[in-house]
Order: sequence, then structure tokens, then C-alpha cells
Amino acid sequence: MAISIFQYTDFREFLKIALEERKAKSKAWSHRYIAQKIGLKSGGHISLILSGKASLKDKALDEFISLLKLSPSESLYFRNMVYYNQAADHREQKIWFDRMINSRDSVTTVLETQQYAYFSRWYYSAVREALTIFDFSGAEFQEFGTKMIPPLPGAKVREAMDLLLRLELIAKDPDGFFRPVNQIVTTGPQLHGFYFNEHISNILELARDAVQTIPVGEKYNSWVSMAISNNSFQKVVEEMRNSRKRILKIIEKEDNPERVFHLNMNLFPFTQKTKSKRK
Repeated sequence: MAISIFQYTDFREFLKIALEERKAKSKAWSHRYIAQKIGLKSGGHISLILSGKASLKDKALDEFISLLKLSPSESLYFRNMVYYNQAADHREQKIWFDRMINSRDSVTTVLETQQYAYFSRWYYSAVREALTIFDFSGAEFQEFGTKMIPPLPGAKVREAMDLLLRLELIAKDPDGFFRPVNQIVTTGPQLHGFYFNEHISNILELARDAVQTIPVGEKYNSWVSMAISNNSFQKVVEEMRNSRKRILKIIEKEDNPERVFHLNMNLFPFTQKTKSKRK
């Protein structure tokens, strides 16, 4: 195959590229043709699968593997990727994600996975930011860990340092201390995937603990419950994005940091959707 399946963590993206590749070589590769080959009623069902509006069932999954002539290792990776993408909850997603990564070709590097790895543990980003204000030469792991909230074992500090060095997110300054290579690391407005979901879950757990343990005056908490339309929801999301950008500008201008903070913004539903009221 011209493309490598091991570069993907979303089976729909892989299928789109793989099918486009084949259609470029032969116009016979229409959605109708594919549907007939894998036992689906219409080509429209292929579009629904590729857009995420329909699931890829086991029988069609097997037929896709045969149609694309995937090797045994590619077949196993594809199957695990489908189950990962279609997992019902975070716990099931974690199981299939681990299986997917473990089943990939050992000589292939999955760039997306390396990028997500930074968000797989809350303390990776926390340690990186702490290097901005604490002098650390790379030996005092246990001592460095006591400066974190909550405290980190020396082994986890070492683990974080190893990852940050591998991803080239930190480097030694002229004085021999580790510092962040760039001031701000951001995911942009949207990021999806197992590692990101795991990161958010960990941060929410820390936020819950902070409510009980961090003194008043060293934290800020605020919330609002609202009944709004989808149109207003999109406007609120955009306002949060703009606010985040303004906060990043404040951080960029900071020249004397004293402490590492974490700001978490969440917007999620309390109720199911209702039908729009007719006027």
C-alpha cells in the first residue's frame, strides 16, 4: 500500500485516503461498488460510515480487510482501531487504544501518538512549566517533586523529564538548568483522542481536590448554569476561545513568574436536548 495504516488512529481517515487512492487508479471504486463488495445495501451507507454517522459492523469490517488486502499485522491494527474509535465509553476506549498501539508495526512511528503522549499524564505539562521557575540540573528528582502540588515521587519527575527531552520540549540553558524550549504549548481550539480525554479526566480530579486543599486567595472558582439554544452554545464556545487567547497573551508577556497555575474551562450539558418550540 502507498499509505501506511500505522500512521492513523482514526479508521475513517484511513479509509478515506485508502479509497481515494484506489479510485484514482480505477473509477470502478465507487461507494456503490464498495458497498456491494462488503455486503452493504447502498453506497450511501459507506458515506455514513466515513462521516461517523454509522458504525462499521464486524461482518463489513472483515470484508473491508479482505477488499483492501491488508496484511495480518495491518488487519489486526485496523480491527483494533475500529473498536477504539467506536468504543462506547472512556474505559473501553482505553482498552482498545492500548491494543491498537501494541499491535502496530514495531518499525513504524505514529506521530499523532507521540504528540498525544504529552497529555497522557497531568504532571508532564506541570513539570515542564515548573522548570520555568525552579532551577533543575537533572539530578534532584525527589527534591523537585516536593515542590509540586500534589507532591510527585522522584520516579515520576524522572519519567516526565525523559518524555519532555524526547519530545524536545525542554533543553538546558547556558547555566546548565533545564528550561522549556517554547513558552507556551497549546492544542489549539480542538483536540480529540484518548490521551486528551485522559488528560481532562485527570485535571478535573485535581481540580476537585484543590477545592478542599488550596487556601482561599490562592484559587478562583466560578460557574454558571444556563438554558440556551445550539446557536447560543456556539457563541459561548467562541467567547471562551477568545478569552483563552487573551489569557495566553498575558502569559506571553510574563517576565517574572512566581508559581505554576492551571486554568481549566469546561462547558457541558446538564440535560438532554428538547425539540425547538415553534413560534
